[in-house]
Amino acid sequence: MKKFVIPGGLRVTWTANSESDIAGYKIYRNVAGTISVIDASNVTSFTLMRASPADIISVTAYDIQADGSNDQFEGHESLQTLAQFSGPDLVGTFTSLNYTCAGIRSQIKFTLDVRNAGVSESNRAFRMRFYISVDDVLDPSDKFIKVGLIGKKIKNGGAIAFSKTFRLDRCSPGKRLIVFLDSTNSIFESDETNNIIVSVPLQTTASGSEHLESSQALGRVQPELDFNQNHIKFIAQGTDIVGMSVQVFDLHGREVFHATSQDRQITWELTNSRGKRIGNGVYFYTVTIKRADAKFESYEVQRLVILR
Repeated sequence: MKKFVIPGGLRVTWTANSESDIAGYKIYRNVAGTISVIDASNVTSFTLMRASPADIISVTAYDIQADGSNDQFEGHESLQTLAQFSGPDLVGTFTSLNYTCAGIRSQIKFTLDVRNAGVSESNRAFRMRFYISVDDVLDPSDKFIKVGLIGKKIKNGGAIAFSKTFRLDRCSPGKRLIVFLDSTNSIFESDETNNIIVSVPLQTTASGSEHLESSQALGRVQPELDFNQNHIKFIAQGTDIVGMSVQVFDLHGREVFHATSQDRQITWELTNSRGKRIGNGVYFYTVTIKRADAKFESYEVQRLVILR
């Protein structure tokens, strides 16, 4: 007899009794010494909503002569069989996470440690779905990124390191990477409630590619605020700078300002893309400068506090 954790409760399964006069089954649930009995009729699986993994669950079979009174004593109901947790249990942890921004694009490079914490081997390959989220809850508003595949069985107590790089179409500092393990429910797990793995908030580092060189002198582009904070000037220091761009994001990773200039200075009037004044709070900004040799430098995302 087996029990499995599912969202909102427990699922219990058992093998049918082979006796010809079996009429049904009873489920006994022991919660801290308080026992309740459920007549499951003639089925071999049952879902107990609001049941806890700590609850003690057992099942009996009763025959056609059982009348609900002293059935076990009279031989019309079997002894209780205790339900045990069974099957694999997939869990995961992000062991490394690197996030970089370059202009309006970004990249996530990570390693996900997928472990089987159950009592038996995962018996087949399974898929994972990856999302970008503004919080630590997976919901329909989150942006789907990619599908990943674990093509090997994982022994109980074993683990597989899944490493990948995802390229995104925009910078999203402060957001989180979420993975849904076994998103198609290919594996019958002992616990189906712990398959959502959430990263820490994404924090960017200087980015690099064949067209983008990461700067080793961070902080050379600083915002200058006028005395009443009606606007902010982003000024790049250096003699060979021929252009720059600035992006500003709110705490949810939404872009509130983006401007490009063929000069060393960009002024932000503290308005969003719709021309409305932004509120006080914490924002993030990143600056990319273009040098005379046509090379670019992208600076590490910095925090900006607006208080009026």
